[in-house]
Amino acid sequence: MEATNSRKVGGKRFKEYLLEGLMIFVAVSMGFIADNIRENISERKLENEFLNSLRVDLKADQLFFEKQIQLIDQKNLIADSLMLLLNTPPPIKSTANFYYWSRQSQRQRISIVVTSTFDEMKYGSSFRLIKKNGLNKEIVDYYNQIQILRYYEDQFEITADKFRNLYNQVVDPLAFFNTVDKNTGTIIKLDYNPSLKNNTQVVDQMILQMSSIVATRAAIKAQIKNMQERGVKILEMIENE
Repeated sequence: MEATNSRKVGGKRFKEYLLEGLMIFVAVSMGFIADNIRENISERKLENEFLNSLRVDLKADQLFFEKQIQLIDQKNLIADSLMLLLNTPPPIKSTANFYYWSRQSQRQRISIVVTSTFDEMKYGSSFRLIKKNGLNKEIVDYYNQIQILRYYEDQFEITADKFRNLYNQVVDPLAFFNTVDKNTGTIIKLDYNPSLKNNTQVVDQMILQMSSIVATRAAIKAQIKNMQERGVKILEMIENE
């Protein structure tokens, strides 16, 4: 009798231990699942914050690119007028237009691409948060295009510097005084325009350099349009997220 009771008691304790162990396992598992859910909710919230911020950056880029394309078209029209003027038999009589157009043609605004959100995601290793298939690649490809854009803009500066060096050989130094409006920073057409120094060889070289300026601006415009299209695609992917 005593042996039988002993086995029943022992068997009961084993079942209790088993049940307690199972309850602990379930509790730990539920806690783990709850932590995963909280982490997923937190990451999803952070992902949405990054995408919303990126949307703002890309829309700002789109607005700037539109203005930049319009400016490039205006500058190339000026360059066409200047080349027509340079191709006229010397001496150049329309010195007011020559000074004005040549100063305008040498300017090119550096493109502004907003990279604040991208930089934060890049250096904070936050790209893993973006779950939509292919969106990471599109974002990285878009911002890699900046290097190509900067290359063309650097090439423009090299070409413009060559044109300036030639320009200085035929322009009277007095033409450089008071040529910029102090309030707006824009180039103005002056009443006083000294005669140009006749140098046919230099003028011919200026025409070639101006052609290079137009071609480089066209490359900048093409790259901007490329980035515009990529930006629109990313915005559509974000909107469909």
